Amino acid sequence: MLSPRTSLPVFVLAAAAFVPLAHAQWTVTNLHPTTGTRSRAQGCGEAWQGGYAFTGGVDQATVWAGTSTSAVDVHPAGAAYSRIYDVAGVGAGRDAVGVGRFGLDHAAHWSGASHTFVDLHPAGGFSSVGYGTDGEQQVGIVYIGTPPAGLYHASLWTGTAESWVSLHPGLVASFAYGVHGGVQNGQQVGYTDMGGFVQNAALWTGTAASWVNLHPAAATYSIAFAVHVGPQGGQQGGIAGVDNVDHASLWSGTPESWVDLHPVGAGAVDSEVSGMGPGVQVGSAMIGSFRHAGYWTGTASSWVDLTAVLLGSWGDTEAESVWVSGGQMFISGWGRNLTTSRDEALLWSGPAPGPTCDGIDFNGDGLFPDTQDIADFLLVFGGGACPTGTCGDIDFNNDGLFPDTDDIGALIRVFGGGECQ
Repeated sequence: MLSPRTSLPVFVLAAAAFVPLAHAQWTVTNLHPTTGTRSRAQGCGEAWQGGYAFTGGVDQATVWAGTSTSAVDVHPAGAAYSRIYDVAGVGAGRDAVGVGRFGLDHAAHWSGASHTFVDLHPAGGFSSVGYGTDGEQQVGIVYIGTPPAGLYHASLWTGTAESWVSLHPGLVASFAYGVHGGVQNGQQVGYTDMGGFVQNAALWTGTAASWVNLHPAAATYSIAFAVHVGPQGGQQGGIAGVDNVDHASLWSGTPESWVDLHPVGAGAVDSEVSGMGPGVQVGSAMIGSFRHAGYWTGTASSWVDLTAVLLGSWGDTEAESVWVSGGQMFISGWGRNLTTSRDEALLWSGPAPGPTCDGIDFNGDGLFPDTQDIADFLLVFGGGACPTGTCGDIDFNNDGLFPDTDDIGALIRVFGGGECQ
């Protein structure tokens, strides 16, 4: 996932965390290749990572398999520079997206175990960049027209230049940064320029006409950088400007669903969500005078500071992307190594968060704890209609299994003040 920020001034890293990290359960791998003078890991897939390393005087697209010695240069022939901004898939289904400069920037695509390069730049475009992939679809931007008279169009591809679809809803400009869900259920996110450089977080489902403005009423600007589509629908992550300060943000498809994830209790100055997985959001927060990589599980108070497990002397750190598999999660990013005075690609690995339960106001009537919620849950669980018309779903423990009697047990435990699991 493309970081929305440039590197900020470096300061010595101090320990600060909101939710303590169990150090023994986490490892950090420095992915920086021996031949590079800087590197960043932007995307994380099943047992592989993608990003770029500054080698031979230029940024060159690079993939890893979990170690620094596994770095493979996939820089396309003829490109002045190249970067991978996101990856997805496994084995022959590997998919990476980014940019290669061929005179001008061209959206770039690498696929398969051999990372075969495809130029996604569509006919008629002036320049283009790819920012996100879910293994089936790729998103980014295409500049249509000649500067300064042209417009950026949020864009969608399915692996070839000819598959290009403009998601632009006819406003001043639009950008797409994240995609998830595949061709059948895919959601794309980014932002639209509403005029006067006012950014509004945006959601699409494959067409320009599907555009949804996610901008929350309390914000002055907003951008969605990432999306995850699960059994209960999609969630979108990014930032919203609260008093003109970036606040990490989470949506569930509507502006009204906005959740402010800004970890005030950790002393954060600003914060952002850069990547998402099932039940987890990764990004960073400015704590003191430097950035800290971290993650959330749906609430501001769930913030976990990933700098707590770094050894050595580090400045700014960023978490860019996350992959969850087999009860573990793998988070790719980078940090400013103060010993070597360079940005270095990093990979964190640790236990994935367990499923989180829904709220106990199942029927949405605003009354809780209330035994009517249990009665209405059992009614809907058995196939009946929701009496209030505002009931939640029956996958109460959010494990993706329903109808499932474990959801009934979880509801009763949480109703009584117990834990979800």
